[in-house]
Amino acid sequence: MMQIIQMDENYVVGLSVPDPEEMEELAAKGFRAVANLREAGEEKEYLSPREEEEQARRNDMEYFHTPVSTDDLSEERVDEFREVLQQLPKPVLVHCKSGKRSGALTLMHTASERGQSGEEAVGQAESMGFRCENAEMEQFVKDYINRHNH
Repeated sequence: MMQIIQMDENYVVGLSVPDPEEMEELAAKGFRAVANLREAGEEKEYLSPREEEEQARRNDMEYFHTPVSTDDLSEERVDEFREVLQQLPKPVLVHCKSGKRSGALTLMHTASERGQSGEEAVGQAESMGFRCENAEMEQFVKDYINRHNH
């Protein structure tokens, strides 16, 4: 089974891309949706977004694909992701290629919902095994959470 990090009871971040067998395992474990954040060109060794959607639907899970790049990440982009995430049936697997983008976006959502500070959220993420090697990205995550926690 793919490596995952449980963010809370509703959201799990995949640290890789699920293959067809893992999609079946996810469904058997009760997952109801998959959110894929991979960009074009990242599917060389993996299922394409279309194939992944077919696998998800074949296993009675909803599927959402929106390519996310750390280069064009904005508050609006995160807000759009959060809106869709809230509408998907739970629990949801959120993944990209390595878990860095999916972890950051899911963290921004869950921490904002819990009313955590950006610093608390990033500290908690680090204790869960997430590492942010990009100082700008880490600051973006903290700032977003601090502006959106309620």
